[in-house]
Parts: sequence; structure tokens; C-alpha cells
Amino acid sequence: CRRRRVDPHQPGVPVEELTVAGGLLKNEFLMQVYADVTGRSLNVADSAQGPALGSAIHAAVAAGAYEDVPTAAKAMGRVRPAVYRPDPDRGLGYDALTAGCTTTSATARTPTATTCCTACGVSETRRDERSREEPRRRYADPPRRDEAAMTPTIEQARHDLVALHRELVRYGLVVWTAGNVSARALGRHGDVLVIKPSGVSYDELDADAMIVCDLDGNVVDGELAPSSDTAAHAYVYRNMPHVGGVVHTHSTYASAWAARGEPIPCVLTAMADEFGGPVPIGPFALIGDDSIGRGIVETLDGQRSSAVLMRNHGVFAIGRDARAAVKAAVMCEDVARTVHVARQLGELEPIPSADIDRLYQRYQNVYGQKGTP
Repeated sequence: CRRRRVDPHQPGVPVEELTVAGGLLKNEFLMQVYADVTGRSLNVADSAQGPALGSAIHAAVAAGAYEDVPTAAKAMGRVRPAVYRPDPDRGLGYDALTAGCTTTSATARTPTATTCCTACGVSETRRDERSREEPRRRYADPPRRDEAAMTPTIEQARHDLVALHRELVRYGLVVWTAGNVSARALGRHGDVLVIKPSGVSYDELDADAMIVCDLDGNVVDGELAPSSDTAAHAYVYRNMPHVGGVVHTHSTYASAWAARGEPIPCVLTAMADEFGGPVPIGPFALIGDDSIGRGIVETLDGQRSSAVLMRNHGVFAIGRDARAAVKAAVMCEDVARTVHVARQLGELEPIPSADIDRLYQRYQNVYGQKGTP
């Protein structure tokens, strides 16, 4: 837990930053949890061989090649800074869970108690009593959108994307060949992205038509040219490791807000539920390189929103998987339309920020069935 894993080290050796390496990097959900519970950004060693790299660094110091471990690590181990950033809201949730665990631990340690967890010392008897006395504190769970989503294989992603592109048509988010959905997938040598080909009718899309690219946007497999937004999608995947799906649409009402260069204010409970606040406006950027991707990442940094309105362009939505990203795009258009209509009728009534927080936590942690986005 947060207090027991990091804070005890601070009186003697201040913890300035955390860098992770090794096999656990494959579990992006767990990495995000570590960032949330420690309240610190996690740097990521740019190597799949974490233990070997650590051994090599220590060997270099022992051989006299470097003065100390930090110097050797800086020279030998490339690190991507702040890949996983803590979410303050989830951090508070974990703190609440830890506080409850610690309080119960202090009162439950009796000679006859059966310890159910060596990390917290809560007795099984006391935990059962507490569960009968008070409701389960679901607000302490991390938001469901960031639960571990199994990264699909390339073949799975191809078939998923066919169905998800039909959802864009079903909800009226696209016309002609505009718009696209992509998914992060497991390639032979690491993550890749699978995306719609450029300029192909939605009626003609099938699994074989989907294009596989590396996370620099280079085609790995596919006979057609990938979407013109591929570079933007690739930039998002490189810089937001928790994202498993990206969607782009020119849906009417959301794009109208983008044309005005105006964020959608949070004046509906549905907005507080899904986006945790307003849907922000991103910068204007030309299509073709990673400029749009940079704008998406910079705008969503520190935001709870899973959608951004790129100025004079349209909607980009992200999710823990491609389905969650499509849902965010659908919800973005829905609230954009409702708020637009409401503003024609009169002055908008804002929701207090404290209530937005409560609505967001309830929806993300309690609403619906566990494991569904």
C-alpha cells in the first residue's frame, strides 16, 4: 500500500523518482496502479531485459567503469520519463482503502484472530463483522476503464475493428469514408496498432482489410495504405501506455463545438459520469504527421476526460480498449448535442465540482456490471 511501500524509506533515503523495468512492464494496468498508490510518476526503462540490464549496470560499477550506480544507470539504461502518471482521484480512493485497512488492523489483532492478509493483518472474523455493519466501499476501487484489459492478438483486433467501425455508422458518427478506429494489439516483437485503411467504404471493410503498423506508424502487414490519421494514433499509443483503443470521428454536434474552439461544459450528470468534467478543446493541427497526436496527449494530460475536441477538426476518443474508446466517442456526441440544444433555450446551469467528483466516482466504480466498460 502507499504508506507502507514508499513513505517508510523517506526519513533516511528520500525517494525522488521511481523507474520500473522487467517483466511487470507487460502489465500496464499494474504499472498504473503503482503510480496511483505511490503518488509518483513512473519512468520506464527502455529495455525488455530489466534484470540483465541491472546486473550489467552493477557489473560496470564493480569493474570501475563508472563511479556509482546512478551514473552507470544514466549512461547505460535509456529511460522514458513519466510514462505512467498518478491519478489523484484514484490515489485518494486507495488512501481511503488503506486507512480503513489500517484502522481495522489495529483493532483486529487478537490471539485467536485468523489473519487473512499478511500485508494488512486484518482478521477474517473482524472483516466479516465489518461487512455486515457497513456497505462495501466501492469508491475505493480504481475506475473500471483502467482495469486490466487483455491486449488482443492481431487477428482478434482485426475482427473486433470490423464490428466497431459498424458501431460508428450505427450511431451516426461518420459519413462516407471519414473516421477510424484503431486498437493496440500484441505483435511478435511487441505492441502494434491495427487500424482501418484509408478511404475505404465502411461497407467494404473486413478483417483482411485492416492494416497492422508498428507504434511509429510504419506498415507491418497489409496491402492497402493505412488511415491518414495513423501517425496521430501511433503517437497516442507510444505516449499513453494505458490506452488500448483510439477513435476519430467528425460527428456533427461535437465537431460544431470544435469549430467554435470551445470545450463542452460539464452541465449534465452523464458528462460527469463518463468524462469527469468538461470535454476539453485541443489545438489546431494539420493531418499527416504526429501533430494531432501531440495535441491529444498534451490536452488530455492531467484530465479525466476520455475525449478531446481538436480545434476545427473533430473528436478523438481513447479507452482501455477499442470498444471503450468507441463508447467515449458515442457519449461525446450525445452530450454535445444535448448541451448545444440546452444553450439555445437559455443559460446553462453548471454542476458544482464536488458533485462532479461524486458522480464520476460512482459511475466508474459502482454503476453497471463488474468488468464491462
